[in-house]
Amino acid sequence: MLSRKLDATLPSRYKWRHRVENLFQRIKENRRLAMRYEKLDSTFAGFLALALLKLEVC
Repeated sequence: MLSRKLDATLPSRYKWRHRVENLFQRIKENRRLAMRYEKLDSTFAGFLALALLKLEVC
């Protein structure tokens, strides 16, 4: 059985998890990121930053 204190934090955890899952779903709309065509980590990180910027603007 969960204590009341722990039980009160669960909705906020689910809300945070939902937001993170939605973020990854929106990132996966960019096939280039989902398939990770870039071989270098720095190139992938740069394209990820551009995709996140695009999500913020739109």
